[in-house]
Amino acid sequence: PEQALGLPVDHRSDLFSLGVVLYEMVTGKVAFPGGSLATLAIQIAQGKVTPIAEVIETCPTGLRAIIDRLLAKKPEQRFADGAVLAAALDRELDAER
Repeated sequence: PEQALGLPVDHRSDLFSLGVVLYEMVTGKVAFPGGSLATLAIQIAQGKVTPIAEVIETCPTGLRAIIDRLLAKKPEQRFADGAVLAAALDRELDAER
């Protein structure tokens, strides 16, 4: 979102992008539909994805929470870095076993 708004980006922008990929892998749906680059930029900066639970009820709650955090519009609301994200994913995998 910060890139779409012309703001400075850092590693948390990459985490947002990973969240988009995970969302699309889990739901089978495009996170931010847009017919043009301008529409897509507005969707990314301001739009909200359809809640995962509305698309696929069987997605574990913990995984939904991780993806939601990755898709936070404000960088400071995302994971601090990839290591923190990896730890959260490990905990979720352990909980599902």
